[in-house]
Amino acid sequence: MLSINLIREKKDFIIDRLKIKNFDAEEILDRILELDASRREIQIKTDALQSEMNSISKHIGALMKEGRKEEADAAREKTYLLKEEIKLLQDKASPIEEELRNEIIRLPNLPYKLVAPGQSAD
Repeated sequence: MLSINLIREKKDFIIDRLKIKNFDAEEILDRILELDASRREIQIKTDALQSEMNSISKHIGALMKEGRKEEADAAREKTYLLKEEIKLLQDKASPIEEELRNEIIRLPNLPYKLVAPGQSAD
């Protein structure tokens, strides 16, 4: 199975190598890159929200030590909302990741560099 990094970095190379097997991979590769971009975008948003939630969680402890319970409760509510938003993003990412995996599986392995183009094993 081809790695997503190889697909990102060497799309044209993969297309050329798979033409040796008479396999047109351009449409599949375009779809893979589209799905990967969506997945990465969701991951960036999720990571940012997770970071914000972690920061607020640390701040809650400091507020509690200072006796600012009302502010700490407001911060807890904010972390709850962030957790819900993160869950929604993760739920959105799951089918994208599954489709991405399925598309990558559809690609055959690249032929060895000495394999010549042809219609048969000869």
